[in-house]
Amino acid sequence: MSIQEDAGEVLIYAYNEYTNKGEGVNEARILEETKWDRERLRRAVTYLNDSNLVRMNFFLGGNFFIQRPYPLGIAMVENEKEFQRNFNLEVGVPGLFKFSWGATER
Repeated sequence: MSIQEDAGEVLIYAYNEYTNKGEGVNEARILEETKWDRERLRRAVTYLNDSNLVRMNFFLGGNFFIQRPYPLGIAMVENEKEFQRNFNLEVGVPGLFKFSWGATER
């Protein structure tokens, strides 16, 4: 997958955690869920951060925490055409997304 596609998957994951549980997500949890290597994940979240799509905290040692998607990130996830145009990924059936790592989210 490309950095852009990885970023789209992380954005959807962060969006789902925020909307379903009201919480953010840390690096360790994303790494555990995705089984990606750390550098792949960091490239994806750097893309999201630089694009102002998520609110993030960075800590000493390079760890991060995604607090929540910004309004632009939320708008992209909630608009299938916009999301596909920006991340080259299809959400599929409204509200359903199949992650490359095997999970399915509503």
